[in-house]
Amino acid sequence: SLRIPAITNLPGGSLALWQTGSMVVTSPTSFNYLFSPVLYASFIVTFSICKLFSPILSSKFLKFYSTLSDGEKDFWNTLPSSTIHALFVTLAGLIVVMFE
Repeated sequence: SLRIPAITNLPGGSLALWQTGSMVVTSPTSFNYLFSPVLYASFIVTFSICKLFSPILSSKFLKFYSTLSDGEKDFWNTLPSSTIHALFVTLAGLIVVMFE
């Protein structure tokens, strides 16, 4: 049976998120997100798509883009990066399911 306790401090500084039987699922405590190259790359790619590539390509190939308000353009420019992110997450999930 699954028990969900209040978040509990464990020895070593980790936090117990939930417990089932004798297995305790904990949160990571030693990973430093500031030095993750994936974090930096993800930010740079997403920012580049939203602020550089999407506005340039949309204004060049889509006639209706110039009729959008600034807010609508901002929303439109986030759609490609959101779609690309969804594709990568789906691909990663498929790889894990199929090969792990």
